[in-house]
Amino acid sequence: MTQIDNSNNTGDVTRLLSQWRGGDQASFDQLYSLLYEDLRGIAQRHMGRENQGHTLQATALVNEAYG
Repeated sequence: MTQIDNSNNTGDVTRLLSQWRGGDQASFDQLYSLLYEDLRGIAQRHMGRENQGHTLQATALVNEAYG
């Protein structure tokens, strides 16, 4: 799993959040791309605690949260 390198990306995340808040949808798309792997890793950890036989995958969970 890729972790966010806070020393390099914190400014990018802050800038993109600010632009998105200002109505720039493209900024949200860039933000999502930047954070996707971390979101998927979080989802995998949560899905690992589910009962056997569940059908939702981590990638699907991230995509559902995005949509």
